[in-house]
Amino acid sequence: MNYLNKGLVSLFLIFLTFGLVAVSFSVLRSTVKEGADRPSFRGSQERTYAVPVSKFTSTNFLPKISSYGEVASWNSLELRSSVGGRIDFVSENFRDGAVVNKGELLYVIDPVEFQNDLDFAKIGLEELQAERESAEANLILAESELKSAEKQLRLRQDNFNRQVELSENEIVTKSVVENAELNVAIAEQTLLSRESALSQASTRKKISEIAYQKQLLVVQKAERQLKETEFYAPFNAIISKVSALKGRLITVGERLGTLIDPLALEVSFQVSNADFDKIIDENLGLVGLPVSVSLEFENRDVRINGRITRMASEVMEGAAGKKIFASLETSSNTILRPGDFVKVIIKEKELISVFVVPASSVDPNNKVLVLNDEGRLDELEVKLIRRQGDELVLKNVPEGVEYVIRRTPQLGADLRIDPIRKEDLNKAIDSTGKIKKVEEEFIELDEEKRQFYIERIKKNKWMPDTAKDRILKTLEMEKVPKKLIDRLEQRMKGS
Repeated sequence: MNYLNKGLVSLFLIFLTFGLVAVSFSVLRSTVKEGADRPSFRGSQERTYAVPVSKFTSTNFLPKISSYGEVASWNSLELRSSVGGRIDFVSENFRDGAVVNKGELLYVIDPVEFQNDLDFAKIGLEELQAERESAEANLILAESELKSAEKQLRLRQDNFNRQVELSENEIVTKSVVENAELNVAIAEQTLLSRESALSQASTRKKISEIAYQKQLLVVQKAERQLKETEFYAPFNAIISKVSALKGRLITVGERLGTLIDPLALEVSFQVSNADFDKIIDENLGLVGLPVSVSLEFENRDVRINGRITRMASEVMEGAAGKKIFASLETSSNTILRPGDFVKVIIKEKELISVFVVPASSVDPNNKVLVLNDEGRLDELEVKLIRRQGDELVLKNVPEGVEYVIRRTPQLGADLRIDPIRKEDLNKAIDSTGKIKKVEEEFIELDEEKRQFYIERIKKNKWMPDTAKDRILKTLEMEKVPKKLIDRLEQRMKGS
């Protein structure tokens, strides 16, 4: 009995299974048939992507090297007082950051003491001048007395010779000859005395001359010290590190400030070895390439031109590359100051007949996607010669061929695209650079067409209910967007 019951249950389950299979097959067949008979809004067209493209166009490109550096001055003057004393006057422009002109009086140290020193030195000079004149007169007198003594000696010598001749002829006595000889001896003694006096007068003159010259140096020093109590700007300059105050007592050599020549500014910056190789010539000499220095503000940049002049004498420990100096073409009213951190652009030699493309258009394997005549993409390998920020410089590429500006993962070879060209973008942008507002076009539908579109939308089982309700509400309006009708027509044609 149990065996029979189990057999009947099994038989029932088998029939039930076959019945369910038959019902499922019937439902599936009716569904497929209904889908084949039902008009569909889904197109069977190949999927395409709207992709911005541009053309390869040869041009001349000026490559640039970017770096950052610090401004410094190669002509600055540290003001240190050559004399000590009390500051009696300070110019209104002698302040930190002020600009002074060449020849402008900056400060004055109390000159009274130095004026007294100069007066005393001049008085001493006048005394020595009188002494010098007296020594000159004594020398002239000594020379005259010497000449007189020499003349007297000659006369007495002649008289002695005459008396000797007369004595030989026995005309005069021997005592007369002896007197004449004695007079010659006296004259010789007088001559020696006059020569000694002349020598002393000459020595006195030299000593007075030396004393006069020494006193003259004292006067010149006093004049220089008096002059150094006033300081005038030697060139047009900017003042920094000011410590001069009116009434302050200063010592010799104390620093009062620093003058910076605004026309003698330079910038020092670091470049890598790869970039350094681009600014030297075949003989490894540093090329004086032009540079542009930019001081960046929030709303604008101040640009100043310059030229590379030299490189540092040594490489700093732990640093890579080379340190380069460039002189700047500044004016007297420049806003650059030593210590400013600036951006430096080195302008290299111009590259002729190259192709400049966005970096996003080239993949890591140096390949770009180009558009062929069938509207599909092909891969093209290019030669990369330079990277410049967000741009790449290429060579040996087909001019005039369109390429994909931005390569995305979904794009690849043999893919059909809808190219967006520059002229299309220009049409969508107004003169202010903003996207133009497109006014939607509306049309009126007769009642027959309106009901036709409504029925089609209601019968569409693939469309979400939210989209279906939105389209139905739009179709019930008095004027319907033309864009919606065109889209419905296109989908019905593709079905």
